[in-house]
Amino acid sequence: MRKRGSWPVIALLSLTLAGCSLSGKDGAPPTPMPTVAPTSVATAAGLNAAASQTITDGICTALVPDAWVDLGNGRGTSPSGARFTLFGNKLVGDNAWAAAAGIVATIAANGAGKLDQSADAASFARADGSSYEIRRRLADRYCDFSVTSGLAATAEERAVWPAIGATMAAASVSTP
Repeated sequence: MRKRGSWPVIALLSLTLAGCSLSGKDGAPPTPMPTVAPTSVATAAGLNAAASQTITDGICTALVPDAWVDLGNGRGTSPSGARFTLFGNKLVGDNAWAAAAGIVATIAANGAGKLDQSADAASFARADGSSYEIRRRLADRYCDFSVTSGLAATAEERAVWPAIGATMAAASVSTP
């Protein structure tokens, strides 16, 4: 008596299972998940875009070096152990921006560091190298990136902080 191989059954089963994984309910294509994508992320001096990752809080995006740990929701740590935060908020006009920039100016004035301010940005870095903050105005929102450490970060790490701030952009929700 000759035994038949199980290859035809395996092949038919494989094709059936492959079809299940490529379709959604009732054979329809699966619904794509929305993703948060930057509307535009500029590359800044001192930050290699090819060796960077995008972080987001859902309102803003920025690039950080690949060696930094993204903990999600705009938060993470740098190689030196410093904590970073990216967050944003919608603006409803010039007065809202003035208030948002004023908060950064107040923090700097209370001994955090020398304020560097323009019409669309406010930033400071502590002289001891332990923190940095930049808040930038975009069209309909502001984005804020800050880094805080108990100890001074390396000069190399401090040099990339303003570059990260320069990559801040508005996040937009899109479907693939």
